[in-house]
Amino acid sequence: MVIMVHPAYALFFRESQRSRYSPAKYDLMRMQLEQEEQAIRELAASGTQTILILPGNYERESIAPRSYTAYLNNAAGESASIHYLFSESWSSGDLTTEGVVVLYRFLQTFNPRRILIGGGFIGRCQREFYNQLTSYMEGKKIYLIPELSSLSPDDITDEEALDILEHLRDKDYGPVRKRQEEMNKDGAAILSFPLSHEL
Repeated sequence: MVIMVHPAYALFFRESQRSRYSPAKYDLMRMQLEQEEQAIRELAASGTQTILILPGNYERESIAPRSYTAYLNNAAGESASIHYLFSESWSSGDLTTEGVVVLYRFLQTFNPRRILIGGGFIGRCQREFYNQLTSYMEGKKIYLIPELSSLSPDDITDEEALDILEHLRDKDYGPVRKRQEEMNKDGAAILSFPLSHEL
């Protein structure tokens, strides 16, 4: 089972004063968005049970809420294996109490061998969701997946963006994994898991 936290966040949720990124950060953001969209398409096509954690109040907080809905529908298609929940707010990866209960029941129904978490942003909403899930789901195999994870453009320099982009073009997710380790100081289980593997 795969859970994607706040997919396409950098494109549809940003403050006006931060709406312009440098070419290096923009290129990295674009590649991450393309990888997220491709991953959702592949997951939908394969029938893998996938949950999208959408930003809470996205209709009010997104800079283009209708476009965001269209983007998600286009990526997921009409797959019955793609589900969604809303986070507590647009800027938090935590679920509401009700959301936790719904997710818990869903996971009980499907009883996945492992839960793979991607999306964005590393060290922000992704970390919040991971910490919440692992506190409620003790004993489950829950992993952060570098291949499915996105960095916030606000957390890196232009130099770092160029370096990470170069590695990603070579299918090397080492720098992303390193960021996940650095930004999850309480410890997190991180697993390299290309989508070509059986989920």
